[in-house]
Amino acid sequence: MAKRQSLASKHGFMASTMLLFSLLMAIFSTTSAQIGVCYGMLGNNLPTRPAVIALYNQYNIRRMRLYDPDQAALQALRGTNIEVMLGVPNTDLQRIAASQDNANAWVQNNRTVR
Repeated sequence: MAKRQSLASKHGFMASTMLLFSLLMAIFSTTSAQIGVCYGMLGNNLPTRPAVIALYNQYNIRRMRLYDPDQAALQALRGTNIEVMLGVPNTDLQRIAASQDNANAWVQNNRTVR
């Protein structure tokens, strides 16, 4: 009798685990991945900032990483639905880390939506 209960409890545990795994897979399969592209600006014969933004829109790329707050790129991004991850230049790190006010001012001066 004890062997039967042990077998039943193992099958119940496996069934519960399989159900949980199936639910997790269903949740993850309904989320869609979004593509983001790093926008490097070091090079020759690069397209203009507005042309780059047009390419992002053409290919439905909704996320961009800028390595530093390039004002021309930020102006070209104004009014788009492209999310931006903006890098802080190394030369600004110590000043920004020194105080919350400096960090807030940096964000205010370098954000795309005003």
